[in-house]
Amino acid sequence: MASNYAEYQLQGFTNQIRRVAIVGRWLRWQTYRAGTAQNGKHTVTALTRAGGQSKLPEGLQPVYVNYDDEVSLVSALEGQEFLIITLSVMAPPDTQSKLVQAAATGGIKYVMPNTSGVSTWLNKPAFISSFLLSQKDIFESWKRVTGDKEDDWTIEGFVQALYSRVFFPNGDGDFEHKYGLANSILGLLTEDLDEQTKNAKDMVDRGYNYVTNRN
Repeated sequence: MASNYAEYQLQGFTNQIRRVAIVGRWLRWQTYRAGTAQNGKHTVTALTRAGGQSKLPEGLQPVYVNYDDEVSLVSALEGQEFLIITLSVMAPPDTQSKLVQAAATGGIKYVMPNTSGVSTWLNKPAFISSFLLSQKDIFESWKRVTGDKEDDWTIEGFVQALYSRVFFPNGDGDFEHKYGLANSILGLLTEDLDEQTKNAKDMVDRGYNYVTNRN
């Protein structure tokens, strides 16, 4: 039984994750990068679509892939230890399954999909969160950042549907209170809502478009 402990392993053995691959929404991982890529203990690789125009945050090492080509994905993921997936709701529905399959083929032991993941330490689902918000909270932040007034806006439809699930009476959408978060275990820093709102506004001001312009 003692041989399971790190101190009894062969020279060169490590029980820490060093090489992390991420795919998805880079803006959301600005804080994650600050706590990993810049601490000198992690190498963070970002998978991004070949030919895409995305501008990656400083500190991420880009690897360009074809999401429809398993060989391309496997090659990009080989040697990585942990894959974090943060896909947009607009991503093709089979993208995550392709990534998970490629991760398995490439030998990655730990994958954190969009909603939950595998904890290295506890071998059970781990949950992380940037914010626990309603669309009203987001709107209030926008007004603080921009100076807009409530009468300037009409909010309806898809945005309301996106965030309403979190506040269902059964609490199924509120992972933070139902299961607890692994943010501190993973070393994720606390994010500032108004700062992220300002980042989003800056993207809009420079013409960001998810389909045509991701700079």
